[in-house]
Amino acid sequence: MDSFLIELFEYHHHYNSIYIKLLEANKNSLPPELYNMMCHVVNAHNIWNCRILHSPHGKPDDLHTPEALGKLDMDNYFNSLDIIRSKDMGNRVAYKNLKGDDFSNTIQDILFHIINHTTHHKAQISYGLRQNGIAPPVTDYIAYKRSKGTRA
Repeated sequence: MDSFLIELFEYHHHYNSIYIKLLEANKNSLPPELYNMMCHVVNAHNIWNCRILHSPHGKPDDLHTPEALGKLDMDNYFNSLDIIRSKDMGNRVAYKNLKGDDFSNTIQDILFHIINHTTHHKAQISYGLRQNGIAPPVTDYIAYKRSKGTRA
């Protein structure tokens, strides 16, 4: 399971980088909400990693320059890999949500939530790109694996 999680985070990091560049290149013809949503995707990933690592984090709607967003995405990717390689996936993490309510989830569940959340919002961004006449990247996991010369 750990190697599959690593592959999924690699996949998302790859496409996050593409989306950040695509949104920046087309910023004058797109509603700002699409870029803001990409910031939210990367911020949320960071928040969950920080909860696992018990470190401070920003807010889900913080806005970043494209360069800073790309760096945060890279940091998220490497932090997620470190978490997968060094933590027991069954360990529970106690945290407060953004409303201040107490919760506890396994690291595995949190990591899967990050993956699912990222997929959800990138689909929304893709829809927004299409609505504005811009073809989104092909992000099918199978296509990604084929492009890497491996079988999915």
